[in-house]
Amino acid sequence: MMNKVNGMVGFACAACVAMFAATSASADEMVLNFKDSDLTVTGEFMTYENEGYVLETVIGRMHIPAAMVTCEGNDCAAVLAAMEVDS
Repeated sequence: MMNKVNGMVGFACAACVAMFAATSASADEMVLNFKDSDLTVTGEFMTYENEGYVLETVIGRMHIPAAMVTCEGNDCAAVLAAMEVDS
């Protein structure tokens, strides 16, 4: 039973990675690359709150902790500048 559950979870994770994989960022998109894995999330930047990025993705709105990712895209510089002002 446990192997079946683990297999299903592994398949679901692989499907998520495939959905989030980004080839390049457009002017509207922000690309977040997880530091400890090959996972990439791409979406429209909505806001920065609770020490994380909020993106609108193809599967819905996601909050991703900033400490877990590096950022690519036009909005990254603006977010980092705003974070420095708040500090």
